[in-house]
Amino acid sequence: MSLKNLLLGVDPQDCFMKHGGALYVEGAEDLAFNMELIKVTARQYNIKQIFTSDGHLSSDEELSENPDYKNTFPEHALIELNDSGKKITSYSEGFKIDDRIADWSEMIENIRYIARGEYTNKQFNDIVHNNRSFLIIKNVFNVFKGNAYTERIFKELNPRTVFVYGVTADICVDHAVNELIERNYHVVVIQDAIKELSSTACMTEWKNKGVEFTTTFELIDELKK
Repeated sequence: MSLKNLLLGVDPQDCFMKHGGALYVEGAEDLAFNMELIKVTARQYNIKQIFTSDGHLSSDEELSENPDYKNTFPEHALIELNDSGKKITSYSEGFKIDDRIADWSEMIENIRYIARGEYTNKQFNDIVHNNRSFLIIKNVFNVFKGNAYTERIFKELNPRTVFVYGVTADICVDHAVNELIERNYHVVVIQDAIKELSSTACMTEWKNKGVEFTTTFELIDELKK
C-alpha cells in the first residue's frame, strides 16, 4: 500500500489543550478551529488520518509525584487495559478532546486504535488498513518508541507526504517530525495547527532539515487536488 498524503495529528487531548488539564499548554485551545477544519477536509476527500495519544498506566516511568517537567510529568491521560493489553476498558478525562476534532469516543467504542498488546495480522489490518482514521496509543513522548507498532504502520501505509500538526511542538510533535525525517518521509508541518510549550527553536531546526510548512487553508487547497 502506498498513500499520496497522510495526516498525523499529534496528541490533541484535553489534558494538553483545555484549561484545567493536567498539562495544559497556554493557547492550545485556539487550535481547535483549525484542527476541526483539517478533520472535516480529510473526511471530505477521504484522506487517511492518524491521531497519536498519550495513554498511560499509573506505573509508567514518565509519571511522577515529583516531576521535573523534562523527563517526568504529573499523572495525565490515564487508561485501563484488559488482560491482553489491547482493549481500553476505561480512560480519564485527559484522554479525550472535543469529539468534533478527533472522535475519540467512536474510536474507543469501535476499537479503532493500536494500544500496547500484541495484535494478530487480521486485527492489525482491520484497524490500520480498513479505517480512514485511527489512534496510536503511546506511553512516551516519541510515538515511534512509545508504541511497538508505529514503525510497521508507517512502513505499510508508506505515505509520500506526511502533514503533521498537534501539541506540543517542542516535545511530542518534535519527536514525531524528527523520526519521520530520519525515515526519509516528506514532512510538511501545519504551522497554524501546532502550539509549543516553551520554545519555537524546533521549527528552525525542522526547516534546516528540509521540512516544509503550510497553513490550514493552504492544506485544504492542496488536498483538493
